Order: sequence, then C-alpha cells, then structure tokens
Amino acid sequence: MREDSIRFSARTKVILFSLLVILGLVFRFPTTPHEIGWDSFAVHLMANSVSEFGYAKWWLHPASIIGSYPYSTSPSAVPFLLSGISQCTGMDTEKVILLYSMFLGIFSIFGAYLMAGAIWNNDIFKFLVTFVFSASQGIITFSTWTANARTLFVISLPLFIYLLLKTRAFKVRFSILTFIILMLLLTTHHYIYFTIPIIISYLIIVTIYTSGKYIKSIKIPENFANIAMLASFLIIFSIPYFYRDIWWGDPQVIRTALKGVSSGSIYVWISDVMLPSYIRYVGFLIIFVVGGYISLVFKQNKRFEEWVLLASLAGLTPFLYIATYTKWFVSPFASLLIGTALTNIAIAGMRKEPHICLLYTSPSPRD
Repeated sequence: MREDSIRFSARTKVILFSLLVILGLVFRFPTTPHEIGWDSFAVHLMANSVSEFGYAKWWLHPASIIGSYPYSTSPSAVPFLLSGISQCTGMDTEKVILLYSMFLGIFSIFGAYLMAGAIWNNDIFKFLVTFVFSASQGIITFSTWTANARTLFVISLPLFIYLLLKTRAFKVRFSILTFIILMLLLTTHHYIYFTIPIIISYLIIVTIYTSGKYIKSIKIPENFANIAMLASFLIIFSIPYFYRDIWWGDPQVIRTALKGVSSGSIYVWISDVMLPSYIRYVGFLIIFVVGGYISLVFKQNKRFEEWVLLASLAGLTPFLYIATYTKWFVSPFASLLIGTALTNIAIAGMRKEPHICLLYTSPSPRD
C-alpha cells in the first residue's frame, strides 16, 4: 500500500459519512423559535413576493436576474428556490428555510469530499477536508435556519472546483456541468467575481502542461517553479498592504473601521482585523494553514490539481485584505491546506508506528 493513496474500507466510509451527517444535523438543530439573520428576513420576503405575485417584482431588466442593474436587488436564485419549494410542498417559507439550511449542511459534506478527492485521492485527506469544511464556524453559523444567499454560493463552491478540475480529463461532459454550476453561482451571489482568479489559474496551468507536452524542449526545474510560486504569493500578498487605496478607497474609511483598535493604526490591519476574522470563520485549525501551504509548495512531483490550487491561492491573495467578504470564500481553500497538513502528520505517524491500524484497506488491482 502506498502511503499517499490510503484507502478506507467501504464499511469505514459508511460509518464516517454517517457520523458526519449526524454531526451536521446536530450542529444545525435550531436553538431559536424562528429563523435568524437580517439577510434571511430579506430573502424570506422576496420568496414570499414571488409566491404571492408569481414573478419577481424587483426585475427591471435582464441584468436584474444577477443583481447587476440599478434599483434591483441581489441575484435571485435563493428566493426563487425557496418559493418553489414552498409552493410545491405547501409548507410555510420559514419551515422551508429550516429544511433548506439542513440540506445545505449535508450537501457541504459531499461537496467537500468530491473537491478533496479531485486534489488528492487519499481517504484520510478527503475525510479531514470534509470535516474541517462542514464543521467550520462560518459554514455552521450561516447554514443554521437562515436563508443567506452567500451560504448557497460558498457551499456550492467545492462542487464547482471539483467539476473544473475534472474538465481536463472529461472535456465535453464536465465542461457542460461546470458551465451550468457557474451560471447557478452567477445567479446566487456577487461572489462570482472571486471565481475569476480560479478559472484563470486553471487555464494558465492547463496551457503550461499542454505546451510541455507538445514542445519537449520546455523543461522548468521543479525547485525553480516551487520558489517562483512562493515568491509570487509573497509579492502579491504584500502589494495591497502598501497600496491599500486600491482595495479600500479613502484611508480615512480604514481608520474609521479601525477606531479603537490599536489607536486606529492602519498597520495593524492584519493582526487586529484580518486574523480574528479568519480564525472566527475557519476555526482554530487555521493554525495548520501555513504548514499545509509550505508543504504543498515544496512538495516534489506535484500533481496538476495541486498546481492549480497553488495558482488559485496566489490569485486570491490580494483579496485576503477584504476580510468582510473573503473570509467566506477562502473556506474551501483553507480546508484543503489544513487537510494537507493534518494528513502529512498522520502519514508521518504511520511511518513512525507502522503497527497502527487506521481501518484502511489496500487498493485492489482495479484501483
């Protein structure tokens, strides 16, 4: 058995999935008599409006569908989804939102599992990523009896990443599926703009791999590529720090936001604003993100999917300073890095104690 391709038995997988589903439902058991969240009430009213009038009264132009027209509201996928379920089942919209939230909690488990499998087909890694993502504070909080539109987007993002990565091997079928889910995300939330760096990163890595196949003379030393990737990340990460106006506008706005935090100094943005936000939404396991990233950067013989992950992280790096929005979007990527670090620790423990049984089975010849 290869340590980088550990497989669990079918019985172990069923047990782990069952425990994750039970845990997801327990976490989302309502502790309030009604739905929560200001955004949820707004979406609730919009869903009731669709059910009452039969159409979206806020649609003033075709661009209103994706919330990109003046006087229109946010993208309309969630209000239409809730209204459709309510009309088909005859249930009150508030109860529909409760079931919708629980479904998203379960869906986050299987979406994260597929995404992790596309990056590294290792059962330890897949289940660790699944647990970290589905049990993170941000995902739980905003999928507990609430109809926040960004919840559907973030929980669907792992499925989009999975389909995008599979497009390389199954061009026609997965290209169609990727386009479909991209349209769903477009009509769900304005986070769609954050998918641009991911798509561009994928196309760049595909181009490099394709060029290397047809032009045999192209051979980039892997150590050079690793150092270049790390340097690119650090350079891109530092740019917004020195040119904050690019992302936040008037520096006075930043000082106002930081009022009472270390005398309002704009140089404490990372320690006093960014880190608390990410720790709160990802969880305390975020401490493994750096280790996971470093191990992935300097890993030898990286797979195509791992290069895409690193390139996507570099492309998303400037937006890390906009913690208000990015703390949601980076959850799948943080889960992958945390899973990488924890899996490496588990494999190191197996090497040290080879007698440890992790309830796995060796791959069959068909694998």
